[in-house]
Parts: sequence; structure tokens; C-alpha cells
Amino acid sequence: MSSMASASKRKNILIVDDEPEIREVVGMMLSEHGYRIRAAADGVEALEIIKEKAPDLILLDMNMPRMGGVVFYHNIANTYDGSPRYPVLVITGRTTLEQLFKDFKVDGFISKPFNFDDLLAAVERTLEKHYGESSPSQADVPPQAELTKPSRKNPRVLVIDANEDRFHGIVISFMNSGYEVIGAKNDRMAVHSAGLDEPDVIFMKIKTLKPESKEWMLAAAIRQVRKAACTPIVFYPEGHDPFSAADVTRLLEEIPASRVLSSGDPDLLVREFENLLNSAKQTPA
Repeated sequence: MSSMASASKRKNILIVDDEPEIREVVGMMLSEHGYRIRAAADGVEALEIIKEKAPDLILLDMNMPRMGGVVFYHNIANTYDGSPRYPVLVITGRTTLEQLFKDFKVDGFISKPFNFDDLLAAVERTLEKHYGESSPSQADVPPQAELTKPSRKNPRVLVIDANEDRFHGIVISFMNSGYEVIGAKNDRMAVHSAGLDEPDVIFMKIKTLKPESKEWMLAAAIRQVRKAACTPIVFYPEGHDPFSAADVTRLLEEIPASRVLSSGDPDLLVREFENLLNSAKQTPA
């Protein structure tokens, strides 16, 4: 397939949401599926982006500063029938907003917290409805997703933790044990490293095991990266307070190939890493 034909199939999606983690994580997940992403923190920003390039689809939050979703919708609506000039999926944390928008000509509603597979399915259905095509083929995914696995001598671990002191202690423990360590202190770095650097195990600090948490969304985003789809993810808490058994069970069901530790003690993390490496060696190919 020619590069021109390939580029023509990558639809442009505009994410309009005042929550930076939503813009970042959802944008990265959709990028992994070959879509071109633009993002805006409110309706004013979004209108400026639209002036530069018309989107093929808009993911629209409702409650935003400066210009919220309702005013933004009216700005992109045709005067003769009130329909939006672009396909719109409304992202909302309030089910009452769906009732408010029942007379608006949007393509659907996505409730927060949402499952990425449900979001992706809604995106594909909407694009199929309007353009007769859904997600790009694998040949259309940007080239960086096709990079070959880097060669290395030592096992590699990715540590996702924004706390400088804790992160430093973890890195030192892994390096003293002879392992290669990659660090990520924000969501973008984490998703990028999970796919590009291909760690053997990913360790992630997590505050809460609730599905709406930022860390849960990040883990789901990493699972959408093809080269990290099966990489073990080990979660550890900020302190020493154990998570409830029910929350742990739910996380393990929702995030495949994951584990939850009782603390973020560096020595415990190293031991868990070595256990996973040994288990992988004993598993038949």
C-alpha cells in the first residue's frame, strides 16, 4: 500500500476534555490503533484547532472551563437543522447529560469511567456510519509501532513512578542486581516506553484500585500497545496500606497478566521481578 493511500485512511479525531489524563491516555490508545489525534482542554481551544483542520470525529466532554460542551456544540452546528458539521461522541460522567442531549444530533454517549474497548467500538461504529470505514489496517499504523525488539544482554524493567526519592531507590535496587531499568514519570513516557523499549516486566505505583483512577486507565492504555499486550504489570501501593481483596480481584480480572504487591519496597520489587523471570523460563514456548 502506498504511503499516500495509507495516510488517507488514518482518520483525524479531536478529543475535547479538560482532564489532561483523559486527553493523554485516550489519545495515546487511539494513536496505537492508527488514528491521528488532536486534543483541546475546552471548547475555545477546540474551535481554534478546527480552523486549522476539520476533524473526522470529535470526542466531546461536557463540563469544561471557558466554553463547555453545549456551547461548543452550538458553535459547530449547522444553522438550518442544528446537526453538527462533524460526527460527535459525547463523553460524560453524568448520566443525566445523556437525557439533556437526547434532542441533539450526536452519534452516541460514553460514560466515565469507560472501558477502552467500548470507546474504540463506538469510534469504529461512528466512522463506519459516516465514512464507510472504521479502524485503519495494521499496515496503516504509524511506523514506530513496527520497530523490531531491541537487542540486550540483561533483563529489562520499566518503573512508572513520579516520586523522585522512591523511584531512585527502586532504580538503585534493580541496577545493583544487574538489571536494566527504564523510568517513566508521566503517562506519555510510560506508554511510549512500554511499546518502544519492550520491558520484560512493568512496575507501576498505584494510589487506588478503583476503575476510574488515572493509574487504571494508564494500565489499560499500555495493554492496547501491541508489543506490551502480554507484558506482566506489577502494581505496588504508595505506602504500606493493603488494598481490599475485592479491589485486587477486580483489577486482576480487568488488567490481564497483572499482579498486586503489598508494598513498594525496592527489594520486594526485585524479588517479584526475578520470580516472574524464572516463571517465564519454565513456561514451555
